[in-house]
Amino acid sequence: IISSAISQSNTFSHVYNILNGNEYSKEVFYKNDIYFLLNKGIIDPDSVYSKDCDYITIINKKGEVENIKYFINSNFWAPKNAVLDIEDIIYTLGTNLYIIPHQWNIYKTNLEGDSLDFITYTFPEKKVFAGGMLNKGEYLYLTGRTWHDHTTPGEDLIVVKSDKKGNIIKENRFYDIADPMRQNVDWDIVKTPDGNFLLAITTLTKKGKQAILIKFDENLNTIWSRVFNSCYNTVNNPNVTVSAAGRILFAWGLDTEDIIDELGVAKFRKYSTWPPTVYGLSTDGDIIWTDTLWTLRSKGKTYGPEKNIYSAIAAKNGDFILAGTYYELKDKKTWAWIIRYSHDGKVKWEKIYEDKNFDCKSTEFLDIKEDTNGDLICAGELWDRYGEWNNAEHIWLVRLDSMGCFEPGCGTKDTLHLIYTDSDYITSTGEVINDFSYSHGVVIYPNPSSTEINVELSSDKKISKWNIFDIQGSKILSGTKDNIQKIDISTLKSGLYYLEVIDDIGRIGVGKFVVE
Repeated sequence: IISSAISQSNTFSHVYNILNGNEYSKEVFYKNDIYFLLNKGIIDPDSVYSKDCDYITIINKKGEVENIKYFINSNFWAPKNAVLDIEDIIYTLGTNLYIIPHQWNIYKTNLEGDSLDFITYTFPEKKVFAGGMLNKGEYLYLTGRTWHDHTTPGEDLIVVKSDKKGNIIKENRFYDIADPMRQNVDWDIVKTPDGNFLLAITTLTKKGKQAILIKFDENLNTIWSRVFNSCYNTVNNPNVTVSAAGRILFAWGLDTEDIIDELGVAKFRKYSTWPPTVYGLSTDGDIIWTDTLWTLRSKGKTYGPEKNIYSAIAAKNGDFILAGTYYELKDKKTWAWIIRYSHDGKVKWEKIYEDKNFDCKSTEFLDIKEDTNGDLICAGELWDRYGEWNNAEHIWLVRLDSMGCFEPGCGTKDTLHLIYTDSDYITSTGEVINDFSYSHGVVIYPNPSSTEINVELSSDKKISKWNIFDIQGSKILSGTKDNIQKIDISTLKSGLYYLEVIDDIGRIGVGKFVVE
């Protein structure tokens, strides 16, 4: 009881409206009472200046925004496994499809959000898509896909082993597993307790989508692979996680028809959906248990529920926790959704969530993490039904206890039931430091440096001049657009400096860097 009370005191629900436009959170990382969010949105959707926006938000334990990093006019961040913490340095992986579509990028910050480095990986293909990142020892393991133009356009599944400075040690295209002439459309990656890696992908075949689970070692050699059922279609992407005991949970979709409907399959086909299927596997990839997530809607009309799994984790006690959305077809409403399994596949509880301070059109959990005390930290979006259409989607950051409860006594029954959270509404952003920004657009790397800095700007930036100031505000160096790409800082003393960039219509952008 005491443990539960301590855990319960930490629960919260924060709704953030940071952009002048719709936004949501894709991934959450938590350490030292800091919540590190990867977010996506659209700035000024009604304006001719409307731009896609990816950004990092750093939030303290009080829910206050401490720092923001913007990447404007970009599709920078990978959908999952994009954040690594290595000795308090945050590595964030992505691809900027608008500016340089044939590169993977790693952006490095500390826990305070200070820019440290910007690493790029260049590929010969026209486009590459970053898919996930893990760390083992001194190496990074990055995965994704590349778009090529062979006889039939398709994609290659690629895994890269790299050092922490971005030097590629080895690359594997997994031609023996994935058909390079087809589309490898989604992926997930996790590290196993024995020091190896599991990669889950879906690949398009002549029969439809097919899921493949691949185990490979630190030298990118395949240990084993397992092929799952083919689907004509599915709305669920692959998710894989591994417990400390080595048990594997793999979740994907199932393509099936309701064969018991009283109207007959032909008439009932229009209701057919693709329910997620959860597989419990042994360390060697053998199936131990399965669960297909059906829902009984009405007599004679049993069909797959609109449940989407966006994140799966292994809890410290060996349970498996999955988060995503639950879509009610009758009311056409979407709730955030969590389900918790024991290691042997028994459902412990299942809950859906919305916030009582909003008339929610939809809520979603796109990522979930477990804290050391068992609390669940969830990130996603909340869509206010009566908000302005172009600014009604907000970031939703929620902390629950290990039972998925926001308030004590929400119950442990395994049947689906609704949990209401009680949020505060936060629009203040505090200090904003821009890297790729809507009106500014400045990235400085390497940072810190002792010899020179590279400066990258948003694609629409037309520079007229730049200045460097020390921390007292004294101007130290100046230049024009002709010499901004590389700036010699070897004459500067150690310390913190600010780079001011002025464009041709007088807009000012500021980036900061450290001279070692």
